[in-house]
Amino acid sequence: MKRHNNFLAFKFFTCSLFALCILTATLLWILSFKSNSNKYQFNKKSEYVWENAYDAVPQSLLAQVKSSLPKTKLEKKSIKVIKISLNGAGELFVFDYRSPELCGVAGCLYEVYRSEGERLLQIIANPNLPSSQQLIKVDDSIFKPFPCLIFTQNTTYLHNGI
Repeated sequence: MKRHNNFLAFKFFTCSLFALCILTATLLWILSFKSNSNKYQFNKKSEYVWENAYDAVPQSLLAQVKSSLPKTKLEKKSIKVIKISLNGAGELFVFDYRSPELCGVAGCLYEVYRSEGERLLQIIANPNLPSSQQLIKVDDSIFKPFPCLIFTQNTTYLHNGI
């Protein structure tokens, strides 16, 4: 009987050891995927700041942008830009003219250009947001071929109940 109990104890020990090895290997495998997944992510929703366009934008692009606008009296210091690097594939420039002549009831004109001079977007957006909100956020988690630009707007929808 003692021999039978020793055999059962040995069998239980080997099965427990085997289960522990399998569990350890599985945990290590899961942890390796988790650590490798962070390697290929870009910074999501990065913070960008408005800069003086005359300091941040190539003069040839700035001249092209200004010539495409209607005849307005833009002050040099009023034009602001967000510069977004495209990981070696040039840059994007988001222009904010900060001119009453380029604003209306719905908001103000914003334009997005590539560093090569191609205009990608014109949008009217209302810059009057609560201080806790950013007008433009850049989600650079996916570059295909450009990051996602998120324009935050407070919108009120009215429904008359009919």
